Amino acid sequence: MSKRRWRLWVALAGVPVVAAAGVYGLKSWDEWRARTAERMGAPVVVARFTAPDARTWELVAQHQWMRMAHPHDHLCLDVVPPGFTAGAMGNCGFDPRLPMSDYWAANALAPVTPSAPPPHRAPVYYWGPTPDDVVKVRLSGTGLPAYDVPTKPLPTGHGIAPGRYFLADVDPTGRISGYSVAGGRYWTVRWLDAAGRPVPFRPF
Repeated sequence: MSKRRWRLWVALAGVPVVAAAGVYGLKSWDEWRARTAERMGAPVVVARFTAPDARTWELVAQHQWMRMAHPHDHLCLDVVPPGFTAGAMGNCGFDPRLPMSDYWAANALAPVTPSAPPPHRAPVYYWGPTPDDVVKVRLSGTGLPAYDVPTKPLPTGHGIAPGRYFLADVDPTGRISGYSVAGGRYWTVRWLDAAGRPVPFRPF
């Protein structure tokens, strides 16, 4: 057998091996990408509080790392029942540039049955992270009560982004039906420094 034919035979014989290795490599790569597409840090309790309906809640922070076209980190900050231990939370990535996101979160804390204590409706809270130079957050809206809410430091460690946070009960009397009121009006949120000047937006 000539050297030329021998080389051709060896090359053809190696095609299935290379193809099989390629398929296995792609499968392993896809599995690795799926495993590393999202990583969640350990949840950290930022604050524990009792709502007006006497139920206890926790504001929990968590680090989220997303591997996408442009890998990036997010802060998750959510109000959850006590005992939350793992898993992605509902409010991750405080960044208006992201779909369905903003730089604060708001929610009525779970459905309330008629047998629940007064005010017989779900308490409404606003919360979110802020930069270190934000001393207070101003919540206001047409026909809605206005609040100046002081910020507090976020806990350190577990990959939690440095900064501060606010947590506000915007319906302490239970007179406002939900956080979206008649006509679609909501509270707006403004970051203010020690002199009362607006602080520019920064994503978390």
